[in-house]
Amino acid sequence: MIKSDNTTLNLIKVLIPGFIALFIISLVVDIGGLKEFDVVFYGFMLTVVCWALAYPTIWVFARLSGKTIIWEPTSPVFTSYMTVLSVILGILIGIGIQNDWFYSALRTIPGTDTINKRSFKRPLPFLLFQNSTGRLKRDGDGRPGTKVTEAWVRVRLKQGGGTYDGWPEFYSSGSDPSELYLSPACQVQNAGETTEKVTKHKGPGILIYEREILSIEFFDRPESACFLQWLPPK
Repeated sequence: MIKSDNTTLNLIKVLIPGFIALFIISLVVDIGGLKEFDVVFYGFMLTVVCWALAYPTIWVFARLSGKTIIWEPTSPVFTSYMTVLSVILGILIGIGIQNDWFYSALRTIPGTDTINKRSFKRPLPFLLFQNSTGRLKRDGDGRPGTKVTEAWVRVRLKQGGGTYDGWPEFYSSGSDPSELYLSPACQVQNAGETTEKVTKHKGPGILIYEREILSIEFFDRPESACFLQWLPPK
């Protein structure tokens, strides 16, 4: 039973865990611009989850320690426990969103992989993440055979801005277009033509603004001229 001499303060302490968790999630991963209704709704739902986890956690603690636990939100100790639980929950959910655990788990259910192609990320960050983590073969390479876990990319820029090949070393997984950093990288002249020429970029890499990208092609490493430039077969 929850005791309190101050109804307003007690209500705030009861509801605050979910909003703490939501704040931690926003620090771990970019959840985009949430509207006021979204913040209230998600905060309330996370509060429900926090309390749902708190009851069995404290029950187990009471059983193991033999102590009597009083459900008193005004208690500093109890508030501290709920805060820690909120932070841990926020970190776990944030990591889960970043790694796309929900949709990845959903695709493991037989039959859902052919109809469920959703992701929390935009297509480009999702594919780059799958590529850099060696998961492109599982989600991102729809060919019936010769699937690869990793690939090099060719980036074509708008309005004749040039073409570049390379390994996508760094990129943003946020909800807004950002940058893409290729390292090692190559500059491509006459891309796609018989006179195509691929040369190593004389530096650590190339930073490309996503808003300037016209298209990105993923190449099997043996088919990437840039890969062969930097890592020629022995």
